[in-house]
Amino acid sequence: MLSVRPISKAEEQQLYRLLDHPDPQVQKRAKAVLLSAQGYSANEMVPLVNLTAKSIRKWLRRFNEEGVEGLTRERKSPGRPRTFTPEQRRRMVEVMLTPPQALGKPFTTWSLAKLQQHLAEEEGIRVSIGGLWKILREEGLSLQRAKRWIQSPDPEYALKKSGSRSLRKALRRERR
Repeated sequence: MLSVRPISKAEEQQLYRLLDHPDPQVQKRAKAVLLSAQGYSANEMVPLVNLTAKSIRKWLRRFNEEGVEGLTRERKSPGRPRTFTPEQRRRMVEVMLTPPQALGKPFTTWSLAKLQQHLAEEEGIRVSIGGLWKILREEGLSLQRAKRWIQSPDPEYALKKSGSRSLRKALRRERR
């Protein structure tokens, strides 16, 4: 059974402060370390901290090796390196910021799917919707949700839509 090493008073105070950390993941890690110090096993902590036993053991090991700082510092996870050149990325952001109609599209706002399709067909840049979403976040951009409304060719539509019953009756009388 993996447990934490003895915790100093200073570390204990830091761990209790981490329970109010803005990142909920850091809060869970601190709680797991404190519970382990009280004798809980990783399996017993699963429902209490909402982490898997494997994850709990990882954070206990990291605390034992690096102390409190090991709980707050994220390590870069290994993975496939970025595949876009700086020029491609710049072009993607440029297109995101350009109104679709300025590029000859028949719509007024970008959706991730429409943006992905345009980049593939017109720019030769193949990117997943998740990849686009990530680039948007990294650049501090967001796509606006399209507003939809009904428009009528009827010149009296606004009056009728307002809901005034007496106004509708008067309009009907006029037509007779």
